[in-house]
Amino acid sequence: MFSNFSDFAFPNNLRLRGVNDREQLPNFPYRDDGLQIREALRDYVTQYVRIYYKTWRDVRQDVELQNWLKALRTPIRDGGLGV
Repeated sequence: MFSNFSDFAFPNNLRLRGVNDREQLPNFPYRDDGLQIREALRDYVTQYVRIYYKTWRDVRQDVELQNWLKALRTPIRDGGLGV
């Protein structure tokens, strides 16, 4: 069912489970409320991150953030997190 990390993203998860279509399933609070919560969290995180990163250059120049990304992308067999 889940073949990669992006499958766990809430909208993708709903689609993979077949519960994303509001016409076929008009009353599904888990989907409807969950999407509202996801949007509120996305807005909050976006505003918070913009406090510290004004441009994409700021993101690219953050050594700690780049090291974290490298650890996420490095395969588990090589000591990373394999995401």
